Amino acid sequence: MPKKIIINADDFGFSTGVNAGIIECLESGLIRSATIMANTPGAEEAASYAKAHPEFDFGLHLNLVWGRPISEKPATLCAPDGSFLPPLRLLKSLITGAVDQIDLENEIRGQLAFCCDRGVRMTHADSHKHFHVFRPVYRALTKVAAEFGVRSFRLPREIPIARSRFFWKARLLRMLSRGLAHHLDRTNLMHPQYFYGSALMGASFTEDHLVRVLRQLPPSITELMVHVGRPEASFREMDPYVEWRGQEIDVLKSTSVREAMASAGIELSDFRALQAL
Repeated sequence: MPKKIIINADDFGFSTGVNAGIIECLESGLIRSATIMANTPGAEEAASYAKAHPEFDFGLHLNLVWGRPISEKPATLCAPDGSFLPPLRLLKSLITGAVDQIDLENEIRGQLAFCCDRGVRMTHADSHKHFHVFRPVYRALTKVAAEFGVRSFRLPREIPIARSRFFWKARLLRMLSRGLAHHLDRTNLMHPQYFYGSALMGASFTEDHLVRVLRQLPPSITELMVHVGRPEASFREMDPYVEWRGQEIDVLKSTSVREAMASAGIELSDFRALQAL
């Protein structure tokens, strides 16, 4: 089997500036895949672009921790002011069983419908901060996604990268992904076999680290998660991951990365390749 890499840009729709960076990468041939946040300030722009560009591959970036929900009053997902619970509170609610499965399903359905109703052909799904590794979320996500014909998902069973400052995060994510991996395989749902991304964020997203990853890719389909963008000045109020987004674009554009892909015979791909297996 040839070596294929899906470089997927998360957060499409987070803001106009993030959208600009993702579109730059799509149109420069650096990536072919992005996942859309449906309940964020740039969501309408992202969906409009995705509808107009079926040559690229789009999916859902399920967001349960930023902003406000799309569905009506999912009480167990929200704080008293109607916004989503912050990540640690949502995690506690998921672990203790305090999240209602119907609330989850309705919110996921609303976010998928937002994209599909605007003419976006959705092929895959992942989630903001990887919350779909938790059982209540992945059970709801895969169930509702089937209603929209979505059968491919991110499996963040990350391969740790030596000398990355986020080595520990990759190990933790790999452990947390075991239940999701079993569920996807048991239900005959699709996912790339290998995943990189969390250990490459921030200061660890360098040419050297990425080239080493590319040189060791096995003959299979691998997903690389990226968070590219050209954030506007006000974006820092929404998310702390600001300057690194532009750096990720620079690394993807670098000569060393392009040469590493060419010399290793790596084909840039997207989630539609899973359907051809």
